[in-house]
Amino acid sequence: MNEQLQSLSKIFTEKILRIPDYQRGYAWSERNLSDFWNDLLILKETDNHYAGVLTLDDVSAQDWQNWEEDEWIIRHKSYKPYHVVDGQQRLTTSLILIQCIIEKLDDNDKLNFNSKEEIRKKFIFESKDEGISRSYLFGYEKDNPSHNCLKIKVFDEHSLDHTSIESTIYTINLLNSKRFFKSKLDQLTLTDIAIIYKKLTQNFLFNIYTISNEIDTFVSFETMNNRGKPLSHLELLKNRLIYLSTKIDASPTDRTKLRRVINDAWKNIYHYLGKDSNMLLRDDEFLYSHHLLYFAHSGENRVDRLFNTFNSATDNKYKKFLLEELFTINNIDDHGGEVTLDFIHNYVMSLNKSIQSWFKIMNPLHSDLNPVEKDALIKMREFDPIVPENTLLLALYIQEKSSDNRRAFLESFEKLMFSARISYLGDYAEDLVNWAYELFNNKDTAINLSLTMDRIVSNELNHTQILSSLLQFSRNGRGFYRWHLTRHILLEFERDLKAKNKTGADKITSEWLYNYDIDNSIEHIYPQNPKPDGWRTEFEGISSREKNILKNTLGNLVAISKSKNSSLKNSSFEEKKGSKLKGIGYRYGTYSEISLCDYDKWGPEEIINRGISILKFMEKRWKIKIGNNNDKMKVLGVDGVAKKIGMIPKK
Repeated sequence: MNEQLQSLSKIFTEKILRIPDYQRGYAWSERNLSDFWNDLLILKETDNHYAGVLTLDDVSAQDWQNWEEDEWIIRHKSYKPYHVVDGQQRLTTSLILIQCIIEKLDDNDKLNFNSKEEIRKKFIFESKDEGISRSYLFGYEKDNPSHNCLKIKVFDEHSLDHTSIESTIYTINLLNSKRFFKSKLDQLTLTDIAIIYKKLTQNFLFNIYTISNEIDTFVSFETMNNRGKPLSHLELLKNRLIYLSTKIDASPTDRTKLRRVINDAWKNIYHYLGKDSNMLLRDDEFLYSHHLLYFAHSGENRVDRLFNTFNSATDNKYKKFLLEELFTINNIDDHGGEVTLDFIHNYVMSLNKSIQSWFKIMNPLHSDLNPVEKDALIKMREFDPIVPENTLLLALYIQEKSSDNRRAFLESFEKLMFSARISYLGDYAEDLVNWAYELFNNKDTAINLSLTMDRIVSNELNHTQILSSLLQFSRNGRGFYRWHLTRHILLEFERDLKAKNKTGADKITSEWLYNYDIDNSIEHIYPQNPKPDGWRTEFEGISSREKNILKNTLGNLVAISKSKNSSLKNSSFEEKKGSKLKGIGYRYGTYSEISLCDYDKWGPEEIINRGISILKFMEKRWKIKIGNNNDKMKVLGVDGVAKKIGMIPKK
């Protein structure tokens, strides 16, 4: 390799730089952008800053002759075309900042004696005969969605063919980067901007490497990209598959077609992963779940390895399997291995097919599913599913075409998920992956698995197990107040009351589950710090320990949509119910709060009875067995108080 230190101004001298198809897109987050910006701010004008390595690879004439927009500048102006093998994140960031600087300038402004148009011509594009034909000096290959985003949305150029901008995780990052720098530059004077521009183009120095013909670019890409933001397993896999497509025993036409299939698949995958900019999906979590479906039973030793990686979707064990054992140069068919052109093609097509189903299960609200399935999946997502649960859902939506069968499956699975969060279900995670694999490979059906899950909840999970598990939660210091399922139970209880009401909008939604300021989402009806005069009568003869139990038991907790002032929180029950005159109180709150207004008073008996009602609702809603009322009072932790006040006969 040849190497030397160069500024951006030197780098952008008679060169065209393109990010090749095996590269990932723009991955920098706001934290990376802040670090980059701070490096610029703290750099003294007289100093230089080492900006890292920029590795370039010569583009062959056979390749650049297909660059319709750029052939003229390469052939007639002797510009040298390069692929960016390493350093594209910093280079892309620099060009975005330069474009933002250009947009801050008026036509008569100059930075370091350079006009706005001169800066644009230096770094952004050159025009053929000053016409509409332009060659962009930096960018992506044309069929990459990031190409149009960079050209139209970042460089603010019009599309002559009215090309739409396809949203992916990478295009979202490009737009976020531009917004970041525009906001920073808005705070600066023209003099300050000139200083930033000089530092960026003159004082940020890159260590330039040019790869020689003897070195394999694909291998270089994998070994070099251990700097900066790490490549995801899915990003590494794309490069590896493209590399193998150039080495596999096949005709040039088939190799080219396979490479196009890989590129199209990854384009589609990252489109769906970034389809909802408010909820970007993790690429390696998708790859891991698909991996469990596709390879979980490929070889007797692989299953154990997979089952040990449930707690991390980015575990290195499955990366090792994909990139060090399966998709290797020594495992392609002309080396006696199992990886053929068809093997890669089928695997890539399966990934491409699966991503649409993955989007549906991970983001049901923005899917095209019917309302019943959307609602069921939204409720399942509220449990924050573990990887095997997502994997089983993925298998369901890949293979099951009947909406009725899917609805039955979702209903059974949601009950099983709830039960698994209360009581230990043995090999639950392993069972899920086995079911997913069998469903994915047509060795079992959704209907049969629904019956299996119903049987586990109804028969194998007996009420003794439920009692034992629930007692552990009720006997700890804060009772049900800090139990991880209390929010889910109260939210579903609220939804049930709303359904019975038959009118009105939701008072709380799924977002309520993620309000981690628990004091502003769950309220103690009998307060934690009650005003003595307001509660003395109802709790006369109840010890401090028993009062604490009653405060934190399930029947004394209510889902609220907004916090009340501390004075009202601790007031008497009658005051907490509220009045029309004051316009605040339970009668103006959630459906759960409104239902409390049916009570004339609030004491131990009311708390215990409401707790029993909620447990009965749980039995009906999730088909679990808790037991009779005496069992329920034990679960609630109030059996001692119940005996004292005569709700349980003394023996």
